[in-house]
Amino acid sequence: MTLQFDVSLLFQEEIGAVRELSVDCRMLVGDEPSHGRVVGYVTLLRTMDGIFATASLTGSEDEQCSRCLEDIQVTLELNVQEEFIASADAVSGAQQSPRDDPDAFRISENHILDMDEAARQAWISARPVQALCNPDCSGLCSECGRNLNQSSCSCSPAPDERWGRLRELAQEMKGT
Repeated sequence: MTLQFDVSLLFQEEIGAVRELSVDCRMLVGDEPSHGRVVGYVTLLRTMDGIFATASLTGSEDEQCSRCLEDIQVTLELNVQEEFIASADAVSGAQQSPRDDPDAFRISENHILDMDEAARQAWISARPVQALCNPDCSGLCSECGRNLNQSSCSCSPAPDERWGRLRELAQEMKGT
C-alpha cells in the first residue's frame, strides 16, 4: 500500500463526507533515496474544491547518535494537514480551472489523491537536528575516541582555550 487513495467515490458524496483509513506502507524519503515505513491514520474530508487530508503517521529511520556515533533508530511523528485540489470534476470529467496557488497539492485527473510528497515533507521536518541515543549521552573522548557511555578513560581533558581569559579572571578574583 502507498499513500495514494482513489477518491472518486468520495467526490460523488456531499461536502463534509469523511473517510477514515489506516495506513501501513513504505514511502520514499531522505536525501539519499531510501524507503521508510509509516503507520497511522488518514482522514479525508470532502470540501468544495477537493479533499482536506489529515494524517497522523509514525515512521522510523536509522541514524547515528551525533555524540557517540552509535547506530540508533529514531521515531518520527508525522502530522499532515493539506487540502488537495481536484483537477477534474468527478461526475463529468471536465477539467477544473487551476487555483491561484501553483504549489497547491492536486488530485489527479483519475481522482487519485497522492499524499507521498506531503508526507515526505513532514518526514524531513520531523527529523531531529541532532539525533541522540539518549539525552544524557556522554559522547566520545576527544583524545582516545573511547565511547564514554560504555566506559571511562584515563585521558585528561584538554582545557578549552576559548575559556582561557575567563579562567584568568577567576584566578585574579580569587587573589583579591
